[in-house]
Amino acid sequence: MRSKQLSSLTCLLFVTCCCHGGNILVWPEDGSHWLNMKVILRKLHSYSHSLTVVRSSKSWYIKENSSLYSTITVNSVETEDVGPDYFKMLIERSLALQRMSSFFRFLEQQKDIANILKVFHNGALRMVSAIFDDAALVERDAHMQIAPSSPSHVPIYNSFLLQERYIIVPVYRELLERHFPPGTNLLTMQQSADIWLMRMDFVFEFPWPTMLNVVYMGGFQCQPAQALPTELEEFMQSSGKHGVVIMSLGAVVSALPTAITEAIATAFAEIPQKVLWRYHGERPSTLGKNTLLLEWFPQNDLLGHPKTCVMGLIPSESMHRSNGYL
Repeated sequence: MRSKQLSSLTCLLFVTCCCHGGNILVWPEDGSHWLNMKVILRKLHSYSHSLTVVRSSKSWYIKENSSLYSTITVNSVETEDVGPDYFKMLIERSLALQRMSSFFRFLEQQKDIANILKVFHNGALRMVSAIFDDAALVERDAHMQIAPSSPSHVPIYNSFLLQERYIIVPVYRELLERHFPPGTNLLTMQQSADIWLMRMDFVFEFPWPTMLNVVYMGGFQCQPAQALPTELEEFMQSSGKHGVVIMSLGAVVSALPTAITEAIATAFAEIPQKVLWRYHGERPSTLGKNTLLLEWFPQNDLLGHPKTCVMGLIPSESMHRSNGYL
């Protein structure tokens, strides 16, 4: 009997494999992108991977101290800080651009918007440069694997190809020339990726061929809805058969120009539904009695509530909740 036990134990020792976590460097976008990235980091941490996150010293959401990861903080220049005021200015300039009657004024406004976008990408460049200045780190990550781009695509209106080619790419060209061999371009960098995790659902996208290293993961950040606080639950139930409209501008844009805010408030006041609006700033004078303003609300729990009928400006979560969106 003991001999059989020893034999079984010996076999178990031979077939048992050891798994070790790896060292993973994460360079995420801030804002709502980081909220999604944290879901992935928690999963990686549960498999004993060691995580290091590159963050800006003026990051909105990426905390310097965390039990999930260690951090590398890159100092951000004060004059180029990109915050809520930056996005408000960008919205105002874009709206002004739509009202341009003179062709030359239109070109002038286009130039202003291009300069605003350049400021945003300059901040990202400083973080990239901090990574590539570490020669030992870059050497360990170097490889020559090729993942060809999709051989075809379905062109769509306003796909940002023009902005990418003539506004964004030139900003990064200097960085490429500084840290990479001559002839390297962004397309080459994209082709060297081992895997692409795409936060989209193929059901809602145009048909296009993809390589085996492209993984669709749309809706991965959605979690089961939890019970709402008493006050919010009472508000939702008070909507009756009409339901509730959830309005949010996301994690980045906190305010709109006053004229736009007043117009939205007026429109909300005319609908039969109740409205829950995530809002910062002065209360609109045209706000209806059916609208409740809150600086924060549990968005995930509201999107999964049976009384929620329409979401405003948050399409990703609403698609995976089977709700409509504007």
